[in-house]
Amino acid sequence: MYSYTRLIFQVSPVIISRSQYGKLPFVELNGEHIADSQVIINRITKHFNIKELTDPKNRAIARAVERMTEIHTFMVQYYFKIVDDANTLAEIGCRDAHFPEWLIPIIAPIMGFFIKQKTMPKIVSGVGGMSTENYKEVLRKDYDVYQALLDKQKFLFGDEIAAVDCSVFGQLATVLYLPYSTYAKNLLKEEYPVLVDYCDRIKETVFGDYKPE
Repeated sequence: MYSYTRLIFQVSPVIISRSQYGKLPFVELNGEHIADSQVIINRITKHFNIKELTDPKNRAIARAVERMTEIHTFMVQYYFKIVDDANTLAEIGCRDAHFPEWLIPIIAPIMGFFIKQKTMPKIVSGVGGMSTENYKEVLRKDYDVYQALLDKQKFLFGDEIAAVDCSVFGQLATVLYLPYSTYAKNLLKEEYPVLVDYCDRIKETVFGDYKPE
């Protein structure tokens, strides 16, 4: 059990579980499944009467950053997690499924092809179709925004975590803590150490010494 902003919560590691709406992440509050990051934050904030960012300008900035993070950054990182090296992802999936080693070099490229075919239309719909180099450029610009907003602060709006910090962390963590390398992960670690430290700080503050089972 963990405590944060007066809330007691329990982390439940899952592999294939989804909410009743088929989504991740989700939380269960009084028996009700609540899915989608923004819906979760809004419901919990209202339910527990959590007050933060009293300044209207800061609330407006936070709202804009949340939307950028969960739509634009999400989609561009998704390209580098899934499409840019789909064969590696397919190989990992094959090994997790205990495919024979001799079969993996044969089947992984085929799976990678279909992964790209299924994923790319979603990315194009979300942020547009462009070259890999252009995706790299727009991802870098997103990271520049987060680094500029953070500046020398502990969190985006000072010494206390706000909901927008959780949104940014939720996206950056999906590449930073992956067990394999991607362009996005390497970019963060090599050129944005401030953002890496920021993510580690949030992880430590919210989850402490939590270790997956």
